[in-house]
Amino acid sequence: LGPKVWTAPPERHWVVGSPGETPDFTKLERTPEETPQGDSPTRFKGYSRDAQGKPTFTTEIDGMTIVESYAALSSDLAAGVKRSISVTVPDGKVGWFRPAAGASASGSSDNRLLLTAPDGTLSLLIVTGGPTWEKAIDHARLKLPAGSTTLTLNHWFVPRNDQALIDALK
Repeated sequence: LGPKVWTAPPERHWVVGSPGETPDFTKLERTPEETPQGDSPTRFKGYSRDAQGKPTFTTEIDGMTIVESYAALSSDLAAGVKRSISVTVPDGKVGWFRPAAGASASGSSDNRLLLTAPDGTLSLLIVTGGPTWEKAIDHARLKLPAGSTTLTLNHWFVPRNDQALIDALK
């Protein structure tokens, strides 16, 4: 399958909140000890396959529905994953997506985000069709309004911090 390029941190990536409030992602770690079986706000609702046999997964978190499919990205410069995501946030709520914990975030535009993990691993996230990145000191996040949002998230695994290489990725 190739080298392991990413490991999900213990914090939840998707959160539902109230307008005007920013969630404290550090308090949202998901561990077996803290989340008894059956008591998680996350519910896997199933999957379907398209005509080519590629799966699309549906998950519900606190009333927010996330429908997501994946495809490989490749270029001569880097490898990555294309995530096609449709999110439906309940009325009167706001959805939040945080791609990584403990990573420093920088970027040249509102839709491009370069993450540097504590171990130095670089990831470039490019979002299209949806909200733009909100950058904080120790992370970045997407804020999704109530209703339906469809976006594409290209997640590139960048081999080195080279601005020309980063700019060339789409």
